[in-house]
Amino acid sequence: QGGRRVYAVEAFPTNQRAYRTTLCLNPAWNGSVTLAATAVGGPDAAGPCVVSGSAGDNAGNGVLRCGRAEGCEAARAGGLACEPATLTTLDSLLEGWGDPRFAVVKMDVEGAECDVLKGGQRLFSRSPPRFLYAELKQPHVEACWREAALRHGYRAATPWRGKDRNLLFVREEMPAVPAGPLGPYSNSCCGWTPESRLLPCNFACTAADAHFSAAKHRWEPVASRTAASGG
Repeated sequence: QGGRRVYAVEAFPTNQRAYRTTLCLNPAWNGSVTLAATAVGGPDAAGPCVVSGSAGDNAGNGVLRCGRAEGCEAARAGGLACEPATLTTLDSLLEGWGDPRFAVVKMDVEGAECDVLKGGQRLFSRSPPRFLYAELKQPHVEACWREAALRHGYRAATPWRGKDRNLLFVREEMPAVPAGPLGPYSNSCCGWTPESRLLPCNFACTAADAHFSAAKHRWEPVASRTAASGG
């Protein structure tokens, strides 16, 4: 509705049908949404693959399994939907799409993010998006996302939020945080450390009688922050 173009990647056939139904009910969106009905993985991933529903409380969470021994028998015996799935890399999709320039990329693939990033380096080398939105609840996913963010010039724009540890990264050069009232790294109350500038200060963080303003990039008295925020 905002005039933006959307590229979606969905491996689970149940969710693919939901996408297509939504587009059928909203024909004006058809020219703005491209759906890749496939799973994505690392450059060494190999099929055949199947995708099944999750046994948890989120029926839309697909579980992908690849390899010649994988099938749907066990999943279907447990009452879960299960269907064959194709497999490719994000690099292949991006090349086929003509390397579009994305404003925002959101990735939530239930623990497979590291493999997707390995097979999706065109995302950073051809036309890096301004924003990346990721779910970091699994430690290995957080580690590879932060490594990729640091390597390609992204920083965390917000503290992580919610039980799934959702975090927004922005591609923007950020100067070193200046010394605060308690010393050069007193803003570590915000989670910032000299080893990792990826954890940003937020506007509510205080250290002694001052706080670091991420907008103005300087330390200010608490009274100034209170006046500026309306209390």
